[in-house]
Amino acid sequence: MIRRPPRSTPKPSSAASDVYKRQVVHTPENLIFSIGGIRSDPLSGADVPINTIFLYIPKTQSYRLIGEFGKPRKGFGVIRILQSIYIIAGSTTLECERFDYMEKNVVSIAPATLQSVAFALCEFEQKYIYRFVYTFNAYKTRQFANNELIERYHIYSNTWEIINLPSRGEYEPDIGIGCICLNSSEVLIFGGVTCLLYTSPSPRDLSTSRMPSSA
Repeated sequence: MIRRPPRSTPKPSSAASDVYKRQVVHTPENLIFSIGGIRSDPLSGADVPINTIFLYIPKTQSYRLIGEFGKPRKGFGVIRILQSIYIIAGSTTLECERFDYMEKNVVSIAPATLQSVAFALCEFEQKYIYRFVYTFNAYKTRQFANNELIERYHIYSNTWEIINLPSRGEYEPDIGIGCICLNSSEVLIFGGVTCLLYTSPSPRDLSTSRMPSSA
């Protein structure tokens, strides 16, 4: 494992700039938030996850502490829907939170159901969050049991559901998975060597194509 050399304790004004592997969200209101990340312990140099939320101010190139979310963790995901930023799960937890950036408050929401080492998020019609996961089983090999690879969060009912694909086909996501909502019925999934088109809400339509070699 490669570790960064120990650093001196950061001054309060530079606390946010001493963070790496953070998640950054830019809102329609032209607000820039730095969420979570990793900080090196000043004594041991060990990686320490943090749970802080900072507002970045480009004009002064400074950070303002806004608040904290739940458990500090690595590997979490963030996604903005309307005036909320959803902080989803992580590599060691299924906890989720919703950060209302206009009211500047954080509330816990229903935990995710699928443990994973990597995943991608996309919003759908400002009503759902789709989570496409990549996971291992106890033997550290790829796990696709019961096709439980996709879950959907219902924003208004605060519930998660697992989507079982009738036929998985070539859908085997990898560490570098990514996704984006194209329109009112389709989600494009980038999953390692394959590129797939997932039609929602019916999971029966899942077409696959190979990623271009030049991509």
